[in-house]
Amino acid sequence: EVAVCKVKNGEIIDEFTTFVNPEKPIPFKVQELTHITDEMVADAPKMDEVIPKFLEFCKDSVLVAHNAHFDISFIDNKSKKLGLEFKPYVIDTYEMSLELYNAVKNHKLGTLVEYLGIPLDGAHRAINDTRATAKVMVLMLNEAKSRGINTDGYLYTNINDDVRNLPTYHII
Repeated sequence: EVAVCKVKNGEIIDEFTTFVNPEKPIPFKVQELTHITDEMVADAPKMDEVIPKFLEFCKDSVLVAHNAHFDISFIDNKSKKLGLEFKPYVIDTYEMSLELYNAVKNHKLGTLVEYLGIPLDGAHRAINDTRATAKVMVLMLNEAKSRGINTDGYLYTNINDDVRNLPTYHII
């Protein structure tokens, strides 16, 4: 499943979500975690069809992800295979949470949304995790601003060939 939300002025204004046919059986552990079955993705588009639509939807946007390295490297790899350019600006809410919330026992998305009081029904489904991450980001930006941290233009950077292989915290 691929999902992304567009956020403007702290509100989700648009969404792109689709199942993806992995062209192989979904492992049982993944089915247990996501509740996505082989039957649900049987008629879904393949990743080669989804990536161009995803990139078009995200065009000229800053991407926000929790543990961004995983998602961004996956999309980057698929984009390269299709000969498509993917050099987004990226914000990692995981890395931000390490700086803003020392009291959190771990910085997994589920733990963080619980700490922040954000509902997350259907965790591990892309659209639900995406919506929760968007809400986390809005709260984090407000928290950073309340602490006097300037978030205007200094919070993210462009992924390019020089930093693509560095750990995520170097990108943020």
